Amino acid sequence: MIKLFTYSLLTIFTGLIPASAFGQKNYQPGFVVNTQGDTIRGEIDYKGWDRNPKSIFFRASGNESATSYGTGQLKTFKVLNEVYESAYVRVEESPTTTANLSSSSAFKYRQDSTFVRLLIEGPKNLYRYLDAVGKEHFFIRKGAELELLLFKKYQKDWQSYEVTPYKEQLEAYLSDCPIIKRDISALPYRRESFVRLFSTYYKCTNAQPESTLTSDRAAVEFGVLAGATNTKLRFTGATSDFPYLTQTNYAPSASPTGGLFLNVVLPRRNRHWSIANELLYTSFETQGFYTKLLGTNYYTNTRIELGYAHVKLNNMLRYSLPLGKAVLFAKAGVATGFVIKERNFREDITYFNSSSRTTTEQAFTAVRSVEPGLALGAGGRFGKFSGELRYETGRGVSNSEFFTSTTTRTYFLIGYFIK
Repeated sequence: MIKLFTYSLLTIFTGLIPASAFGQKNYQPGFVVNTQGDTIRGEIDYKGWDRNPKSIFFRASGNESATSYGTGQLKTFKVLNEVYESAYVRVEESPTTTANLSSSSAFKYRQDSTFVRLLIEGPKNLYRYLDAVGKEHFFIRKGAELELLLFKKYQKDWQSYEVTPYKEQLEAYLSDCPIIKRDISALPYRRESFVRLFSTYYKCTNAQPESTLTSDRAAVEFGVLAGATNTKLRFTGATSDFPYLTQTNYAPSASPTGGLFLNVVLPRRNRHWSIANELLYTSFETQGFYTKLLGTNYYTNTRIELGYAHVKLNNMLRYSLPLGKAVLFAKAGVATGFVIKERNFREDITYFNSSSRTTTEQAFTAVRSVEPGLALGAGGRFGKFSGELRYETGRGVSNSEFFTSTTTRTYFLIGYFIK
């Protein structure tokens, strides 16, 4: 049953993401401007682009088939308040990761044809381009041309250095606001920093930008979870050393569970991806029985009672797929349980002929206070409520070097979204 449940979740998780990530269309109202300067309104297949697109799909209405347009066929397009302009730009292609830094301070250029994103529009414009390898480039407009803001990191004698002509470029470009020079001197080569700088410039000059970037911030969801969990405990190892553990079949334990969740919804990729964080209470109680024959009319009955309560911190990556008013989701990640309550009991009753002797002690001494594990789940949301089935496997309750323990849990969870 557990294997079937796990296989089902894996099928959902691996099937849901490719089906949506590569096949789902997301047409949103927008417009394109062709090379003749004509504005055509309709719908654009919006992908929540992180890396800038080199082509888009556009249709005049929902009843018409879509047409692919590249940078050579459009001047600009706009969708969901995001504006992109066709451009043939010079970019600096030196690597930026520390392990791959060049030993030369010289710039290395190439030409790219792409749609650059307009971050600030007005008397002074700012553009961004994230290329295919994930390197960010920023541009300012000089007449009909886009000028690259120059920046490079390089390495010499095991030290990293930066070449920052972009600061001088910005000082000249925004020179009608003299007080901005102090902000530029310590300005990092980052989108948020540039957007703040241009906002300061427009306040300084009392000019109004025609449009500014709507911040791509992560959204936060939080709420409560409640449900039930079924826990199965198992010990494995040398059967001759700890037979009362490794040869005992422990009954599954069903118990309530509940807690809080906080999801951080990532801003791009149509907000399909999020980081799901949870704080859950889980517990289980189980018993096992083992009989060891020592001779004629001579044997020992062992009873094991184990009960543990955990506060679990779960961190998972979640993929969501909207379907009308409902949302399907799949998630996977790590589950870390912290022991807050323990029942670890062993009772041995040894019988010899008509006499008996009883001893009690711990079932094992090497208790695992922090239990790491992996979790995989799938479910759906409608309105403020969600339902989820989840499978979890953990390292168990003992960290003995002589045997291993594992716990497997299945969950049914109901969630309520407060925000």
